[in-house]
Amino acid sequence: MKQGKKFLKFRLEDGTKVKAIKIGKTDTATKYMLYNCLGPEHVMNDKDINKGGFGASDMCEYLNSELINLFKDKMIDLMQQDKNGNLLVLPSKTEIQNLSDWRDRIALDEDGESTWYWLRDVAYSTHPGMSTTAFASVDTSGRCDNNLASTRFGVRPAFYLRKRE
Repeated sequence: MKQGKKFLKFRLEDGTKVKAIKIGKTDTATKYMLYNCLGPEHVMNDKDINKGGFGASDMCEYLNSELINLFKDKMIDLMQQDKNGNLLVLPSKTEIQNLSDWRDRIALDEDGESTWYWLRDVAYSTHPGMSTTAFASVDTSGRCDNNLASTRFGVRPAFYLRKRE
């Protein structure tokens, strides 16, 4: 694992090289988000519902039961759980909007094409029904949007790494 000022570079269990960008920090950890999407596109929920938010979503389960297995044990040991006990989460709309370089908001899929990806925020909309059926997302140009929970979009996991003492 190679840690720089803004980026963290490491290998996944299968040897794939990945890069993560720093998106936040707490007193005990630094929060990173993968620079590009990982794995196949996935739904937030099989049905268009956002009840319970990210923590109750199919996506949260997928991240912490399947996608986590792509990370080496050494990396997982350095991760800090969020307040809900999750090692992998999705970035928030605020974290994406706070990235100073708009290019850091754009993610690529496994084919190297810019792609839509999910955020953890429940969508709040004046559009009838949208506020109970959608989550926030980011489009191919880095703009935040809302989409139905059963749409398949890219997955750009985020995680906290404990600060070294």
